[in-house]
Amino acid sequence: VMLPAPAVFHFPWEVNSGEVQEGESVRVFGRLVCYQPEESRATLSAQHASKEHRVAVHTLFVEPFNPIIGQTDVSKH
Repeated sequence: VMLPAPAVFHFPWEVNSGEVQEGESVRVFGRLVCYQPEESRATLSAQHASKEHRVAVHTLFVEPFNPIIGQTDVSKH
């Protein structure tokens, strides 16, 4: 499996606004609120303009990592 090219950093509200196309590689900043390893899926959350924004992220290319609920960085370098 080839890894995708490095992706541009986005916040959850930017992803949800349509700035990122479905299936596109992306780096996302947010607090980890849920991780489903069997589905390689993490849900990240961030506050912006007094609203909470959540985004689901496919984590296959950053696994394995040590998910800590409430942690603000799931990036693997």
